[in-house]
Amino acid sequence: MDLMAHTSVIEPMVATSSLDTARAGQSLRVVEIDDPSARIQALRFGMAEGADIHCVTRIPAGPIVVRSGRQEIAIGRALARRIRVIGGAVRPGRRHER
Repeated sequence: MDLMAHTSVIEPMVATSSLDTARAGQSLRVVEIDDPSARIQALRFGMAEGADIHCVTRIPAGPIVVRSGRQEIAIGRALARRIRVIGGAVRPGRRHER
């Protein structure tokens, strides 16, 4: 009897959120970009799936400013809603939004 034939791999469920919900000071990883045009826009900013980014600030009723590599990019809310991320804790000592 082959035990490997009867086992299955269960992938862990990881909670994701859209980039537009990121908080200032939060480190994130891009996990999914849901449509081709959004993916092309994100690639132009150096944010492919798997990229590590950092939320610098959120401008009220405006863009989300993220750091990707050595550049800071202001990403409009519409594009940010289409980018799925997983996030870590907000870094201590950073200014937080309320």
